[in-house]
Amino acid sequence: MKLLLIKSSSMGDIIHTFPAVTEAINNINDLSIDWLVEESFAELPLWHNGIENIITVATRRWRKNILQAYRNNEISSFLSNLKAKKYDAIIDAQGLIKSAIFSKIAKGSSHGYSYSSAREPLASILYNKTHKISWDMHAVDRIRALFAKSLGYDIPETTTNCSLDRTSFSNQASSNNKPYIIFFHGTTWKFKHWPDHNWCNLAKLLEQYDINVYLPSYNQIERDRAEKIAKYSNKVKLLDKMSINDLATILAKATASVAVDTGFAHLSGALGIPCVSLYNVTNPKNIGAYGNNQIHLYSENFIKDKIFSDQLEKFDSITPTDVVTNLQKLVVL
Repeated sequence: MKLLLIKSSSMGDIIHTFPAVTEAINNINDLSIDWLVEESFAELPLWHNGIENIITVATRRWRKNILQAYRNNEISSFLSNLKAKKYDAIIDAQGLIKSAIFSKIAKGSSHGYSYSSAREPLASILYNKTHKISWDMHAVDRIRALFAKSLGYDIPETTTNCSLDRTSFSNQASSNNKPYIIFFHGTTWKFKHWPDHNWCNLAKLLEQYDINVYLPSYNQIERDRAEKIAKYSNKVKLLDKMSINDLATILAKATASVAVDTGFAHLSGALGIPCVSLYNVTNPKNIGAYGNNQIHLYSENFIKDKIFSDQLEKFDSITPTDVVTNLQKLVVL
């Protein structure tokens, strides 16, 4: 059976899809899966050992200069690749109008979320078959349910492994053999940022445990924050900007991580790396890091699992001491 999976972005959303892929492979004989993904995330699906081929799309880049994309034949080349194979089933796990259009262009019977289940309800009009999936589920379980209904098998009662192929990571290693914790302090949405002084004080608190702290950064704002944190502890190591694959390799060897709501929190869960993740305006009940050895801390912006405020100041209700206390529940510092 040939399946096209559409889940183009982002990092966390792609990682959320891995358990469903594993379950599909376990339930469907001779299943061959192609994955349509944004070019900036093309290496991620290959972390799963069940993916045959990658079809890349560059809508984020094309939007900046659509005429150039047409002139360079990038769009026509993508469309040719998308229509080159006949699929037995197409599953749009993104639930957007854009991804639904891709499912319509591809050759095969398309499956997607129903009108009441899709992130963009009008996307449901473009599918051959739609499936009603409850919103009162974690994102991972919603995708698992979509796959099961689309392909005709029962969802396993037990949590399914992500089946990450660690050999697909690069060979980059840490600079020494001492244990280390990674702080994933960067995120694109300002209300997801844990205040800088908390990161600084957390680094200072961890100094007493003689464990190194690694700080990645992807832009100048994150680099400035990392340098500020480094002033509070001589155990901090600043990491140079690197590929997702390289940083994933370093994470895979970490003692633990501390993360705001970002893709690497979800990767920590997929790898089983102990992680304390911090939530302010997103609900961990629905999108929290999924996997073993995960603790979710959420701010006073939540009452009975519902957001009542998006004030950044509320994020201070999670203290560095809270983080250390919960880290000690996961690892011996």
